[in-house]
Amino acid sequence: MNTKQNMTHFMSGLKRRNPSEREFHHAVHEVAYDILPYIESNPKYQNAL
Repeated sequence: MNTKQNMTHFMSGLKRRNPSEREFHHAVHEVAYDILPYIESNPKYQNAL
């Protein structure tokens, strides 16, 4: 998966588990947007996705 696909997958799961938490979705999106590329570039973290 590429970064965009990982982000979409991650956020859809988050929204499914926390459907009425829009501010939470926004905050998590901002953090995930910054750290997902790092996770993807370091193989030791790949299994965590």
